[in-house]
Amino acid sequence: MSTPWEPGPPLGARYNVLRELGEGGFGRTYLAEDLHRFKELCVLKEFVPQIEDPALLAKAQELSEREAKVLYQLQHSQIPKFRELMREGGQLFLVQDYVEGATYRGLLQSRQDQGGHFSETEITQLLYQLLPVLDYIHNLDIIHRDISPENLILRSQDGMPVLIDFGSVKQIAATVEQELAVEANQTRIGKAGYVPPEQFHSGSVDATSDLYGLAATLVVLATGKEPQELYDVYESVWNWERFISLGEPINRVLKKMLAPSPAQRYPSATAVMQALQGKESGEAAPPGADISPIYAGGNGIDGVGSDGEIYPPTGATQVVSPSPEDATTLTTPSAVSPAKQDGGESLFQALIGLLALLGISSLLLALLFGVGLRPRWPFGQRAEETPNPTEETVVGPTPDEVARKEELLQRREALGVNDAWLNLWVNQRFYQQYPNLRGRPLTSAVEDAPLRLRWDNLAMDALDTLELNLSMPARRGLGAYGAGDRERWRQTVNQLNVSSRALDDLADAKFAAIFPDEPQDDLLDQPIGQVWYALAQDSVGDLTSGKNLETVEFETGTFRQRLTGQLAPGQGRVFVLNLQEGQNLRINLQTPAESTQMSLYLPVPSQKEPFLLSDSSETTWAGRLTQSGYYEVAIASRASNAINYALSVAVDNIRNTPTDEPTDPPEDSANDGDDTTDAPGDTPDDTSGDDTDTPETAPPAGDSSAEDSSTEDSDQGTDEGSSDAVEFNDPT
Repeated sequence: MSTPWEPGPPLGARYNVLRELGEGGFGRTYLAEDLHRFKELCVLKEFVPQIEDPALLAKAQELSEREAKVLYQLQHSQIPKFRELMREGGQLFLVQDYVEGATYRGLLQSRQDQGGHFSETEITQLLYQLLPVLDYIHNLDIIHRDISPENLILRSQDGMPVLIDFGSVKQIAATVEQELAVEANQTRIGKAGYVPPEQFHSGSVDATSDLYGLAATLVVLATGKEPQELYDVYESVWNWERFISLGEPINRVLKKMLAPSPAQRYPSATAVMQALQGKESGEAAPPGADISPIYAGGNGIDGVGSDGEIYPPTGATQVVSPSPEDATTLTTPSAVSPAKQDGGESLFQALIGLLALLGISSLLLALLFGVGLRPRWPFGQRAEETPNPTEETVVGPTPDEVARKEELLQRREALGVNDAWLNLWVNQRFYQQYPNLRGRPLTSAVEDAPLRLRWDNLAMDALDTLELNLSMPARRGLGAYGAGDRERWRQTVNQLNVSSRALDDLADAKFAAIFPDEPQDDLLDQPIGQVWYALAQDSVGDLTSGKNLETVEFETGTFRQRLTGQLAPGQGRVFVLNLQEGQNLRINLQTPAESTQMSLYLPVPSQKEPFLLSDSSETTWAGRLTQSGYYEVAIASRASNAINYALSVAVDNIRNTPTDEPTDPPEDSANDGDDTTDAPGDTPDDTSGDDTDTPETAPPAGDSSAEDSSTEDSDQGTDEGSSDAVEFNDPT
């Protein structure tokens, strides 16, 4: 076993080792910076063959360098790129690209911690995404040998699964030991339960070995159970039906991929893909039905589906490519008619082929009767005539996909959600998650099946969010809200002595709880901004019904109120107080630390003093009031679970209007002689013994960056007064 790399000069004067990532039977793995690539992160894998004989060791290193040349051939977006095999200080290091993301083992563990596992839809999508990778490497006569949840990473950059630990030291070591016929410490690659019996016992591998490992991985992800719990060693069969029930064709396909004998399994990744499409294993693959990467360059698709046929709309399930003028702008979805499709390139290729094969006369007949007139069949239907074998076949959606689309349509209609707006919002989320796909539409080609599945999953998640957080009336307005609605809501809440600022606080808090990572810049101009509008409409209803609104009134002779309750995540409440200029006010909010934000709004905001508190983490405010009218205290929860609150409000009895028999009160008195108040010098009754309510002198808070809101809600108060702060004298 090798010794850890000690800090020192960069390896090969190029790679600066940052830390150790792990240790295996062939050496250690390090995270490093490539100094020749602006400190780009990479992975160094140390190669230490388990060979003692010096001559054999020298031969092993020679073979390692030869084997590394094979790895240079690998150029696939879902395989970390092999950079070089470097010799340093008598040691060999394999240098590969670093992939940032979580392994599927880690993802499964996170779900198991919450009592969950991967869904059938997710493992089907993963199968579609990885089959092209296996087809690619198998065509190069390379076998991965060790597919498992630990060796799959969900790449953070684009959400694609990446096959790691591939073309690694294990592959090299296996080749070296095989050619040197090393018997001792024979390299055994693969994890028990994820490799087929022949690989585990004799090391024999072929393409079916990787398909077996992939199927075992998918079953583990779907059940949350390890292979030892799923595999019957006596019957030599996998039995996951005890834990889950999978639909067809995925259930049948996985069983065949996990057959005990290589002869009983699918011979290739292409055969698996055909089985997923409902084709018999012995049926020849249609022209152009090879498994290629699902991403294509440009705005179209090269290969299958290159005729530009857009994924047909079924309710709210269509991805629309951004306009060529602005690839980041999402347009309203619509089906693309044949007249608008760009089939010029494929038509030209067809003409050339016909000229070569049939001659001028056949070409003329084709032009007269067929070229450009091929019917575009509706979604889910097929042409009755036999397709021209020189044309590429576009495979339509499977029955499972049709059923999925129908489920989306029915659910959207049941929730009352506008289909055009939902398309726009899901498109926005789709391109945010996969920015490299901007400008790239989805087609009905089989290569796009995983992308269509992702889009449908996002749409279903979106409907879940809307159902959970919005009322039916609010959902029905999605896609139609605008500035006119905000003005109407402002007038409604003003009748309750509530400002639009407080209403915005309620909507903002709820939105932040639902979408904690959503940027707030230009929110209302985006499709997701309609959700904010809908939340605001529901907040108006909550205020009107009194659910989230309370008027604070003081009985004669009392000057303090303690209001308690509970706030759900993202919930807010507004408290309204009718106070007079010159009164002393103190508020104190008791909640768990950093769990709420509080605002204190003036009756008549101005540019100089728009508010006393706004979305503040402060929990106490005290000072002399400068205006008469309705003050608002708005609180909102930022916690992830329900919290209890206690809001203490205290005022004194100062009035601007003099009494009939004015007197000169003592200098330290805040009493104007009202018969119903405490003796001169007393302040609001605070005898509850709650230490947290002991007032702290604080001036009115402000924010010089706030917008001028003096033009709205101006019917709630009178003239401004002095803003001098005062001290409360606790009665003793």
